[in-house]
Amino acid sequence: MLDVLFIIKRNSHGKYFAKLSKGVRLKTEVNYLGMPTLGALFGLLPAMKADLNDIVEKQVEKKSVQSPWLFSYRLFRNLHYVVTYFLQVLRFAKYHEIFKQKQPAAIAVWNGHKLPAETLVYLAKSLNIKVWYFENGLLPRTTTLDCNGVNGTSSIPKDPRFYLNRDGSLASSTISSHSLVQRKPHKQRATQTETSLPDNFIFIPFQVPNDSQIISNSSWIKSMEQFYEEVVSAFDAYLNDAFYLVFKEHPSWPKHYEQLYDKHPNTLFANGNNTQELIQKAKAVVTINSTVGLEALLLGRKVITLGSACYNVPGLVIHCPNSDVLGKRIAVLDEWEMNESLRSRFLAFLQTEYCIPEQWVDAGTANIHAVERRMNGQDGFLKEFEEVSVDNTHHKNWLVS
Repeated sequence: MLDVLFIIKRNSHGKYFAKLSKGVRLKTEVNYLGMPTLGALFGLLPAMKADLNDIVEKQVEKKSVQSPWLFSYRLFRNLHYVVTYFLQVLRFAKYHEIFKQKQPAAIAVWNGHKLPAETLVYLAKSLNIKVWYFENGLLPRTTTLDCNGVNGTSSIPKDPRFYLNRDGSLASSTISSHSLVQRKPHKQRATQTETSLPDNFIFIPFQVPNDSQIISNSSWIKSMEQFYEEVVSAFDAYLNDAFYLVFKEHPSWPKHYEQLYDKHPNTLFANGNNTQELIQKAKAVVTINSTVGLEALLLGRKVITLGSACYNVPGLVIHCPNSDVLGKRIAVLDEWEMNESLRSRFLAFLQTEYCIPEQWVDAGTANIHAVERRMNGQDGFLKEFEEVSVDNTHHKNWLVS
């Protein structure tokens, strides 16, 4: 029986999982994703009974965003759906038998909300096997490790009382001095020069449109074009010669949105500008649920979110679940003030308790020891939380005195 079965592709994340498997004092093994095996035949019956429709539909949606012209043909879309479903049945069958053979108490995956890991998570939960989710760290030069999910489905409490009842002396006075890590642009993106910025503007960072953050954690914004239109429409009454909306395309997305560049006289795209500079000079940041929103909190800026985000804490950000609320919140943006005590305690919680030290790509002994302690339940993080519901998606209410 294994304590943890790490499941990953043979890539940079795979090298990290191999390092962890070797370094932690737990009974572990690394399984690299590959082709189905003969042993999978024994798992075909439970695999055929599994309902994988939601998983496959999300995958088809992601692919259709990436290749809209191709997926506009119903025949191709349906064929892709059938092939993807068949492949997930085979994967389910393969790991059904692997789990039965290895008997892991837990599995570890990267992100867990994308294929192929999402199928493995579905299988593990059906067999009452614990799941550990790894991701890039929420704070610069850290790693995420959560037993509930990542991003909007993470274990991070949304109740402000959880943070306000904590010891204020733990709040770091230097946390806003972090230098943010800049993403490298996609190799297909054209090189763009810096744009001269207006004195008074709101910063709106685009996100990767087929990422799970949009597909799974954004209930009403489903494209960057819609994101642009909703924000411009909500701000339109306030735009003038002295007030602009500054957008930036996501550096990891190869396509450009040229059709939006000159659509409104008081909007501009600053694709060549440094994101930290854009945050620091902006009056506020409007995001769906990007990490940029968390970076804006680090730098003390007001944040408006439109989707499910791990930092959607009342008093910390302004959350807008629909266009009507967005319009109302923008009207009082100048009067709204972030709770600074809440911000410092929230960031201190991330820094001292939630985030695993060191970025996974440069993981050393501090990272490995922190992962071991969390998986053993020794770091205190898991002890602070009540039991989650059976489907691992909803927290019970926090009880505070």
